[in-house]
Amino acid sequence: MYDLPQPDEHCSFQPLSSRENSAWSAYFKDESILEEINKDVQRTYPDMHFFVDDKKHYKALHRALFIYAKLNPGICYVQGMNEIYAPIYYVLAHDEDPECVANAEKDAFFCFVNLMSKIRDNFCETLDQSEVGIKGSLSDMMKILKRVDLELWANLKEKDINPQFYGLRWLSLLLSQEFDLPDLIRLWDSFFSAEKPTQFLLVFCCAMLMHVRYELLNGDFGENIKLLQSFPTATAAGPTDMNMLLERTKELHTVLRNSPRKSPPQSQQGVPLAQTRAALSNAASAARNLLGW
Repeated sequence: MYDLPQPDEHCSFQPLSSRENSAWSAYFKDESILEEINKDVQRTYPDMHFFVDDKKHYKALHRALFIYAKLNPGICYVQGMNEIYAPIYYVLAHDEDPECVANAEKDAFFCFVNLMSKIRDNFCETLDQSEVGIKGSLSDMMKILKRVDLELWANLKEKDINPQFYGLRWLSLLLSQEFDLPDLIRLWDSFFSAEKPTQFLLVFCCAMLMHVRYELLNGDFGENIKLLQSFPTATAAGPTDMNMLLERTKELHTVLRNSPRKSPPQSQQGVPLAQTRAALSNAASAARNLLGW
């Protein structure tokens, strides 16, 4: 899809050379990156005519992701970056201004680079265990859930449902694989315009968990993992409507602002788990009342 220049056949380095500065070594590395990008690009919104019927759009994604990988060797290309770039490109390619449409690929690349500068830590494996890495963000998400819905938090913990099982994809890909593109665009509008985008995303994820709380509380480990890895379009609480989730996120922000940061006291050793769950914090009770549960 994107042809690499062939190394000079008279190059002093042989194709089988293991030297890192070999032109052939660089060529083979680029070929490997291109192959990985191509696999992901071909899987990007395969049910949308915009991408499937006109291959120039896939080529635009392919070029942008490869150039980003070359300009950022520390991160290179990581699976899933196509899910970040594609919605940006799609929106700009549908602008009402023909001139903007003509420059969609350039503008999308600029926006993508700017966005990646803010979320690139999620794609950096060496930072996974740090506070600024993806696992630190998952920990923050669960701390928020504990404040707004202690019962659900305790239930997930009891069932050993580690947030990494579902949250890694949620946070690193900004929920791009959990919702259809129209809903995702609506979500990203709120995410990008939020005063604290990272905090907004974490609270929104908690709203998602609370939307399926009935299923989570009553399901076993396998059922819950399947549910969270393929977020449902409807639950016992009602249809999964984006505007509803955004409204509940706003309500949870209000709860968090009005509740103390200190976690509710834990039950002492020997106290039955049922009593522990019954001791919901004021923040959790307020959230349940606000959201009608």
